[in-house]
Amino acid sequence: MPTYSAVAQAEGRKRTWTAPNGASVVLPVLVSAWEDHEITGERMWTITARVDLIDKVPRPTDLHVNAPDGLEVERLQRDLRWATPTDIVTAWVPEILAGGGDPFRLEPPIDWWMLEGRRELTDEFLAEVSAEYLRLGRGYAKPMAIQYRTTERTIKSWIDKARERGILGPSAGRGRLGVKAANEKV
Repeated sequence: MPTYSAVAQAEGRKRTWTAPNGASVVLPVLVSAWEDHEITGERMWTITARVDLIDKVPRPTDLHVNAPDGLEVERLQRDLRWATPTDIVTAWVPEILAGGGDPFRLEPPIDWWMLEGRRELTDEFLAEVSAEYLRLGRGYAKPMAIQYRTTERTIKSWIDKARERGILGPSAGRGRLGVKAANEKV
């Protein structure tokens, strides 16, 4: 079933948020995702979130979910990542702007909307996560959360689990990397 995503400027007072990469993002914006039936082309569902600048931070201020044939509440609860509109505005849009692109002419990654389900925390997966953690260093959680399409809290729990299993050495203190490199185990 074809699924799409888009970002558009929204009506309202324009305010500029400066992203960590220096890109200026004009808010409010609408972040949408929708699915069309593969045969009839009829719209099956639409989700639209308005993201605005609240206390100098991009935050969703409105969320609208529409399904003409009824909402599949269990699927929404199980499969949808509710933080996606904010992540698209705070991570994807600034990345596109920094590269000279126009985020309003491109389609944001649709897979950011959908949860992939719980990952199996194998030693191989945790070794991959640990290697990325060591590569990135300080400030690892946010870029890894974007990369793995999960929360910063989940990333930190994976790092803790890698330490518990001996894949990553113990932390040398707050904000310091483990003393044992992940590639010693890989």
